Amino acid sequence: MASLQPTFQWFYPEPCGPDFFTLEIAPEGDFNNPGVVTEQTTGFLTTWTLTQTLQTNSMYQWRVFGVRGGSSGPISPALWFWTGPICDASIPEIPELVDPILGEVVADPSPPLDWDFPEIGCLPEGYQFQVSEQPDFQTTVLSGSGQGPWTSFETNIDFLQDCTDYFWRVAVLNNLVPGEYSHVETFSTDFQGTCGQFVMEKPEIYALGCIGNQSMMITFEFPEPPQDGFEARAEGNTYECELNPQRPLFLHCSGPRIETSPMGLVELVDLESQEVVFSGEAMFPNCDQPPCSGLGQVDCNARADCKWVPGLTHAGAGFCQDQ
Repeated sequence: MASLQPTFQWFYPEPCGPDFFTLEIAPEGDFNNPGVVTEQTTGFLTTWTLTQTLQTNSMYQWRVFGVRGGSSGPISPALWFWTGPICDASIPEIPELVDPILGEVVADPSPPLDWDFPEIGCLPEGYQFQVSEQPDFQTTVLSGSGQGPWTSFETNIDFLQDCTDYFWRVAVLNNLVPGEYSHVETFSTDFQGTCGQFVMEKPEIYALGCIGNQSMMITFEFPEPPQDGFEARAEGNTYECELNPQRPLFLHCSGPRIETSPMGLVELVDLESQEVVFSGEAMFPNCDQPPCSGLGQVDCNARADCKWVPGLTHAGAGFCQDQ
């Protein structure tokens, strides 16, 4: 508002009105503030011009209620307004981003955006804000503007994707045109706490190893304990699979060693549905193999003739020995 003694107008729905109305104007919307401006109308009036003077460059909320026979009626909803002066295009100041900043990880697909503007004796006409997956903001996932000096934006509509990096910025509006933008801040999203972590959704090859010099074992790891009834295939060979009760997420499939190629296609088939639940390239082991002793835990577990014994070394890790 340009005037520091603005005129307020409201509507009263009942034909039998109160003796008078009371207006309350609260700085920053805090009606418990001792600086609340209170005025009473002279009789049943629904328009009133303040006789007191408000502060410049300030945000207020106002509300009104009727009084009859010394008793107050219901209070109206409170509405925001602000006093000028409005900043013009010559101001050099730009908004300062507050939250999210500094590579913050956000768990909300519609987080609030907060920024600040220096106190320079005027209030901005409004702000333009942008969120983008690109640092040059050629495209945006959120671009909006608002009239008034509010330095935040909130919505219940999701506008972010999970596990994604974002950039955002804010500019002051002048005659509805954005001025110089703030510096750009970055943040990323992680709604479930799993971004950057491997989440297994289907079986994967855990290891390939040899059984003696003639046979090979392919070990698959599952996200959930599998049922029996699988067959592995590689280079035209089939591999009979069996569960391991001691390691319920693993399936061991054994068959002939492969010497024709160092790498090839490996598939795992559900025999009941004939669905290929895994298909991918793998390096085949050299089955002129070393003894169990000296093998690491992964290679040891892939060998049917070897057994990993945990926690018996001075370092507490374990060692591999013959079955």
